[in-house]
Amino acid sequence: MGALLERARRALGGGPREESPAEPFEIACACGQLVEGLRQDHRQFLPCPKCGQVLFVLPVSPYPSPRPVGPARRLDVAADLEPESIPTRRRRPLTVRVRIRLRRAKRRTKAALWAMAPPKRWFSPLRLMMMGMLLAVVGTTAATIYLNRRGGLAGDIVALRRQWTAAIENGDFAAARRHLDAATTALGRFASSKTDSREISQLAREVAVYTELLEQPLDQIAADLKHLPSDAAADRVRSLDRTAILIDAYVGSTAQDDGATNGPDVHSQIIIGDDPARVATREFALWRQLHDRLPRRILFAGRIASAAWDDAAGEWLIELAPDSGVLLTSAVCLERFGWPVDEATRAVLEEQRQWTLEAE
Repeated sequence: MGALLERARRALGGGPREESPAEPFEIACACGQLVEGLRQDHRQFLPCPKCGQVLFVLPVSPYPSPRPVGPARRLDVAADLEPESIPTRRRRPLTVRVRIRLRRAKRRTKAALWAMAPPKRWFSPLRLMMMGMLLAVVGTTAATIYLNRRGGLAGDIVALRRQWTAAIENGDFAAARRHLDAATTALGRFASSKTDSREISQLAREVAVYTELLEQPLDQIAADLKHLPSDAAADRVRSLDRTAILIDAYVGSTAQDDGATNGPDVHSQIIIGDDPARVATREFALWRQLHDRLPRRILFAGRIASAAWDDAAGEWLIELAPDSGVLLTSAVCLERFGWPVDEATRAVLEEQRQWTLEAE
């Protein structure tokens, strides 16, 4: 084989192969005897001189041995080069870098989405059938519970409506308030018709006002306050358990000297005893709901925040709590309270009822 390779090398134009230097070998036999010699260009089978076991000896490698280059030599070569002669990597254009980053971001996003996908075994026919049956059972149970409770809610609202209607007819506003509060709480737990919910909530606020009306006539309270210092009068008003009042007045904007207009205010003349009174409602939150419907006649209620006699103006100044405004919409409540209700008043109440139902 060696002769054939040598002839092929010479036929292809190659020179004679250089003889490989002698390479000694040393093999330890299983009996402990060392067998020494020189490797040849072919394999050898040598017997052990002690036990006679045949030992296999590899031939000399036909490839030249690599020259080891140490790191110190590479550093020396790099140190000998000038900085300008060291090749640098050319920076890619900005558009290329942007495309590369977008492509990498796309691959990362795609890999993250695939990582969130459930394995294929989840979509086996048996598993899908079992999941469908489970969802059907859960959905049917939830719908049955919801519809049963919904039906029970409707029955409760009907029963409560009978109770608060009867209480209002009898003039028992405290009992009507309890029934209306219970209905409002029940409607808050379930999605209900917006019209029914607004109507019941509005009636609950109105009935609550009737339970908070002044226990004494305003004329009597004003007569007591007129002879008290301002601090004592303020304490007297704060000590009242019920401070709500009903007002039927014309409400509109007030013009200033420079031509501008203030916010809505009560324009009707109010008399307390023998003295005129002015109701301050500039910060009244109720007017924000009616700014596009004023000026007009309004029936509303509010709680007194302060009441004081103004010596300079010679009139009473009554301030209402900003968040206490409630429109009146129920003619039955007014009649049971003892307020005179004519056809014009009924028309105003019905119009205000429509405002509350259309409110956002």
